[in-house]
Amino acid sequence: MRIFDNYNTSTICKICGTNKEGKAVLIPKAYSVEDGIAECEQVHLDCLDLQLILGDCQTDGISCAKTKL
Repeated sequence: MRIFDNYNTSTICKICGTNKEGKAVLIPKAYSVEDGIAECEQVHLDCLDLQLILGDCQTDGISCAKTKL
């Protein structure tokens, strides 16, 4: 998984619902792979780490539910 140093702030993170600065990763959308190329969603690396560790979580006063990407 490639980690990007800067989050593209023109998009909203599907986990926390913000576009704050931070590291980002691209997660492939389900059923979007065609000829080995997938459509992806950008999420904050910190949000993904919390989502994988905690499942349902509370971060920065923003409620996070399990999110299907």
